[in-house]
Formats: sequence, structure tokens, C-alpha cells
Amino acid sequence: MPLPRLALLLLGATLAAQAADDASRVRVTFRALSFEGPILGAVYEEGKAFRSFDISSDCFTPEHGYVGPNPLRLDQKQLEEIEEAPETLAARTELNQAQLRIQALAKEMEPIQEQIALLGSELRERGQKAKPSTAGQLSQLETQLEELNRRMGALTKAAGQAREKVLNPPPRPARPEPKKPKKEDVAKKPPAPKPEDHANLRPLADVTFPGDGRYLLLILRGPAGSKVNVIDDKEGAFPFGSMQFINLAGVPVEIRFGSATLALKPNGKGVLRAGVANNSYADGEIHTQGDDGLQLGYSMRTFQQDDVRTLYFLMPGEPGSHGVRLKGVEERRMPDAPVKITDAGTKPGK
Repeated sequence: MPLPRLALLLLGATLAAQAADDASRVRVTFRALSFEGPILGAVYEEGKAFRSFDISSDCFTPEHGYVGPNPLRLDQKQLEEIEEAPETLAARTELNQAQLRIQALAKEMEPIQEQIALLGSELRERGQKAKPSTAGQLSQLETQLEELNRRMGALTKAAGQAREKVLNPPPRPARPEPKKPKKEDVAKKPPAPKPEDHANLRPLADVTFPGDGRYLLLILRGPAGSKVNVIDDKEGAFPFGSMQFINLAGVPVEIRFGSATLALKPNGKGVLRAGVANNSYADGEIHTQGDDGLQLGYSMRTFQQDDVRTLYFLMPGEPGSHGVRLKGVEERRMPDAPVKITDAGTKPGK
């Protein structure tokens, strides 16, 4: 009969359209970082809701979820429309002060860590022949370092709380609703403009995800517009205690930390871990490819911490030289939420 056949054809077309739509949708979580300068008032659409967040150049944003079309479109609010609440301004000041104290404390810790490394090496090499005072000095320095680490942890926690307030500001007061038109004017009223067409939004960048998963978004801004580098952040891809290098130097490079090496082509990226113990120093070199083969372009010394991972960007050095410039962004593993036992079961504490 013609009708059932037509119904089957329509059903098949509907299912095919749904399958195509599902294939173009992604289910991802992401965190974002601006390569140079913060991006205030970034916006993306999910379903019928618009998500607004700020993108820092010093740290990754909190994790955002997205289910929708691929690519994801990022817009930005016009700067004149962005107004920070007093509590957000206070949190930004608190964050800046905490970061300055963290930097000062890190410098204070460096000579102590170096002295601990020297005394520890002496004890290992000389054993019983080491000076009797060496063990006492080492114990005293370790006690000092433990106290500084405690202070560093407290400052890091305070900075994290302030950063959350800056990146997740309180909602702005809702604008008063316009007066409802008279019944005779309802039919003549034009359709409401979509938020993405609003004059206070401008296109920022399109983000194409390889598929479902978890990602880091690196936003590079230039005269021709913004470009997004999507970095896979699945479990184990960029673990804490490691370094990820992104080669923006325009030439092949080779990173060396002892026996650990990493070769990268231009625009390539890779992960490397220095082969040293936790809370100890590691010396590294970055070599660039020239006409005469690999040449030393950068020497670096890092402090290995198993609860910290660092993203390094390699950039061109002086014209005509083998040198490279380095920009690093550290991320410290956040402590797990405390577990609270209740009559209803085990729940994460707030």
C-alpha cells in the first residue's frame, strides 16, 4: 500500500537525519588558556543556554562541559559591557597578592633546596666519613623546608579560592523586563533577536574537537583572528609530574633531560618527564635544528614536583640565532574533596 511505504520512507529519512546530527555532536569537557593576555567575557552556547567565563593567560579555567555541535563557537562580550562586581575586584586583588607571595616564597625556598641537595649528596658519597655536623644541618634545613612547604600549600589554596571567585563571578543582576505590549501589538512584534546576533557579542574562535573526551584549549590571538590549539587531556596523556612542550619556534627542536629526549617538529607537541626524584632539580637543554645540525638554543633547570605539571611553549629567539624563548604555565594538582559520612551514605564534602 502506498501510505505505509511513504511512512517507512519518511521514518528512514528521519532516522538518517538524526544519525547525521548525532555524528556531528560531541560530548566534551574542556579547560581554556589564553596564550597572550586574558580574554574577558568569553561566551559559548549549549542548547538554549549561554555560558559565560573569563580566560586567563596565567592559569587554565575551571572545567566546562559541552554537549552540542562540532565545532564549538566561542564569542566574546564587548569590553564596555563587562562590569566586575566589588567582590570580584577584591578577589582579583587577593589573587595578585597571593601570587606575589608565592613567587617570593619560591625564591626563599631555592637556596634551601640547593643546600639540602648538596648535603644529601655529601652524605651519600662520603657516608661515615662525612662531617658529624652535616646530618644535623641537613635535618635543620629539612625542617625549614617543611615549614615553607606548609606555607606554600596554604598560599596555593588561598590563590586557588581567589582564582575561582575571579573566574566564576556572581551573576549580574537581571535587567528589568520590558513592559508587555498591548494585545493588538503582539501580532506585529518582530521575532526576538538571538543572543549570538546581539551587538554586544563578537566572534572569537571556532573550536573543532577530534571527538568526545577531555581537552585543554590554547587560544592564540593574532591580527587575522584567533586560533585554538586543542590538546588531548585524557587520563595519562599529560600526567602530573611531567612537562608538555608545544613547539611554536618554527624549526625542529630536541629537548633533553639526561637520557630522556623529545624531538618535535614545528607546531608539534609532546610530553616528557625529567628522570629525577620528587623535590629535586633537573637540568635540561633545548637544541634547535640549523644548517650545521642541532645547536644549543636554551638551557633550563627545573624543580621536579610530582603534584605539578607544566605546559611549556617554545617560541623563536633573536633573528639569526639558534636561541628559543620559553613560556611556562604550571598547574598544581588540587587536593581531593574531603569525604563526609552521613546516614544516607558517603558523600563528598563541600
